[in-house]
Amino acid sequence: MNRRFTTISACVLAVLLCLSGGCPAKYHKLEKPKLNLVGFKLVDARLLEQRFELTFRLINPNDVALPVTGIYYEVELEGEPFATGVNASPVDIPAYGETRVTVQMSTTLLQSIRSLAAIAETEPESLNFHLKGHLKVDLPLLGKIPFSETGQIRPAR
Repeated sequence: MNRRFTTISACVLAVLLCLSGGCPAKYHKLEKPKLNLVGFKLVDARLLEQRFELTFRLINPNDVALPVTGIYYEVELEGEPFATGVNASPVDIPAYGETRVTVQMSTTLLQSIRSLAAIAETEPESLNFHLKGHLKVDLPLLGKIPFSETGQIRPAR
């Protein structure tokens, strides 16, 4: 009888906590963080692989910090798949704040040859890019938050 009373008391306490705002349901109301590409540079170029460094600005429009535990991203240049990357280094985006994250990505010669050939031929002032992927956030019920950004970058001369 004592165990049954304890179980019922625990259930009642859980319901009261959820009704009083102590429930993770508040995370359903969160706005998606914004991700902007603010830096893009070639770090290492070898015959079969090129390494690039990307710098993202992560902006949190919420009143709770967002603990990001992973980032997956893909980049297209001039409409062609260019490179992909991942980052598992944890970063916290403060409430109503922003932080910068620098990550690496790689591409193989076969992946990038079409894009690089088109860029070399035309020598454009700027390149159209599409960045997409997801942030893995360590909060109840959030999981992966997708992002997508398009814009232009200036190639290094």
